[in-house]
Amino acid sequence: MSIKGTWGELYVGKKESNIISSLGNKKRIDYGDLKRIDYMFATYSELGYIDFIHNNNKINRFEFTQKANEKILRTVELIQENNEEINFVEKRVDDLKFYERWWFIIIISMFFCCAPIGLFLLWYKKKSTLFNRIFFTFMVLLLTGTWSYIHYINYKSSMNQLSEAMSNYQNTISTLYSADDTNNTELSESGSEEASSENNTVFEVGDIYESDNMKIMFLNCGDYSVENQFMQPESGNKYIFAEFSIENNGKSDLSTGSFLFSCYAGNTECKQPIISGEDMLISITSLSSGKNTKGKVFFEVPTDADNIQLEYKIDVLTDKKIYFNIK
Repeated sequence: MSIKGTWGELYVGKKESNIISSLGNKKRIDYGDLKRIDYMFATYSELGYIDFIHNNNKINRFEFTQKANEKILRTVELIQENNEEINFVEKRVDDLKFYERWWFIIIISMFFCCAPIGLFLLWYKKKSTLFNRIFFTFMVLLLTGTWSYIHYINYKSSMNQLSEAMSNYQNTISTLYSADDTNNTELSESGSEEASSENNTVFEVGDIYESDNMKIMFLNCGDYSVENQFMQPESGNKYIFAEFSIENNGKSDLSTGSFLFSCYAGNTECKQPIISGEDMLISITSLSSGKNTKGKVFFEVPTDADNIQLEYKIDVLTDKKIYFNIK
């Protein structure tokens, strides 16, 4: 008689049985070497098993589902009839404590804080076969390890963001305290006023904005034309450009790019066209300490506009901005 179990098949004879695992491994069980057979019938929530306990206390376990209960009963009767010296002990599912049940062990093993308890009960109560216990333990450790790694990455990312926010906040506070003491301006060689502190908020071509964490040089500006007929501005509009060099002179990374620029013709916001070119300022980048980027930003403005100004957001936390006049 053969019985299919959860991880193998049991072949039952009058004097011996053989368990063949799903991997093809064969275990021969000679009834003459047994001192006891324990068995428990399966229910919808608990697997059944039959334990062949040898004289040296070694145990060979075979597990099965409810479908095999009838065959297991006939197996026990067959072995009893032909081996009266073997003691049979029937275990009952109802006699199991709640913490001995499979469903309880599986549930608590899924929680990171309770996984060690679940694994302890799994091995202490010798639930399932040795192979199943090893496989279940591996899966629990894999899941908890993955969960821990994901939370570590999220924690590290949050700490980096918090550190950057605190750095920006400290720079802002430092700026506010130093603003009352810094009011020194000087003329550049071209005669324009060079802004070398955060007191100034409006800049012309040739001016420099500098703070504790960044340095922005306003290099050039003017009208801009493209040859591609499919990339022309709308009727009554024109393209303008402004060229900048942005340097990170702080200690932490600096997020910058053309996405931080806005343009206004009078009080009307102007759109930023999609113009590609080697000299364009990158849309968004993160500059390491001491690094810089350079390029042009482009906007589409009315042809007759006489008051065009670019706005740059230098601190997303405080919403502080500086302005560049376009002539």
